[in-house]
Amino acid sequence: MASEAIDRPHLLFAPYYKWGGSSEFVRAVALANAAQKRWPTATIEFLLPGGAETRHDCPFPVAFNEAHLDKPSRVSFLNREISERRPHLVIFDCYSHPAVLDQCRAVGARSAYVADQPGTCKRAFEWPWLWRLDAHWQQRPYLTSLAFTPGQRLLSAISSTRRAIFDTYFDDLPSDLGELPPEIRARAAQPFALLVPGGGGYRVDGRYVGDIFHAAAEQLHTATGLDAITLLGPLHQGPIPEGQTLAIKALNLPQLLALMRRARIIVTNGATGSLHQALACGAACVASPLGGSDQPERIRRYARAGLLLAAAPEAAALAKAAERLLTAEGDPIHQRVSALKPVNGISLMIRLIEEQLQLRADRSVSKASSAG
Repeated sequence: MASEAIDRPHLLFAPYYKWGGSSEFVRAVALANAAQKRWPTATIEFLLPGGAETRHDCPFPVAFNEAHLDKPSRVSFLNREISERRPHLVIFDCYSHPAVLDQCRAVGARSAYVADQPGTCKRAFEWPWLWRLDAHWQQRPYLTSLAFTPGQRLLSAISSTRRAIFDTYFDDLPSDLGELPPEIRARAAQPFALLVPGGGGYRVDGRYVGDIFHAAAEQLHTATGLDAITLLGPLHQGPIPEGQTLAIKALNLPQLLALMRRARIIVTNGATGSLHQALACGAACVASPLGGSDQPERIRRYARAGLLLAAAPEAAALAKAAERLLTAEGDPIHQRVSALKPVNGISLMIRLIEEQLQLRADRSVSKASSAG
């Protein structure tokens, strides 16, 4: 059984998100895809929130919790699924609970918790978590500051939780434009702007953010002649807008990164997903707060540090800021971004999964020896 946990692990992913945001889902799927490559015979399953705005494009078996907005129901759902599935490792993203961590221990599962905001990070340092949680993997909320406060660093030293820090998440596959649809390949062969509003589920003044970004792309093209590709987002609703520039609903993460690495400029949101991926690709960016309380502060910090230009979530404002990036004003921004060295969380977390599986196997052997 110990060998099975290492060679054919059973991994259960439980990302939690609501209200149009789904970077937790994208991060979990990216990690699960990498885990499947590392362990081709692994059992990989997902527990997701239900509802109208959840994600239905998970490439792994899924159980949905339709009552996820009710916290007691959320805890009951997680405990029931963990008890029935009995995984080797449960990887939570941005939500767990001490009672759920106890349930992991009860079935012999290790627990890991991924967080990307100060609030979700703080939870992992609460007293009931310190000796229940096995691993805490923190995506830095801001590339310009430390991930943990001095008090949190002190608690790290005395708790049993193993902690690690990363900045963004992407696989290390080479960027192959040949896998892209032909209409995208043709445009990507020439200079282009890439507009990525994230998941696309948020609305501003009743208008989906993908439609706002596509309107900005059209205005930028009219003003500068630069071609543009807008990824509306998998949660975008309504028809695909048409015009002089291209709009499509979504691409998988390797394809998105292939475009990010080639784009002349990128217009995106202020979340740790799309924005940090764009910066990791060395792109000069315009960023706009589209949803989530963390986005305005992150954009303000990065604008003050000279890492991007900020713009309101309006087509005209986004287009004007993008025009500025195409001038000499964008050169020092590109230089500062190129000097960043963000830590990729996917390769790091694969190594940490290996570590947790080995610790579980060692514990099982130790228990068996004691029983004998």
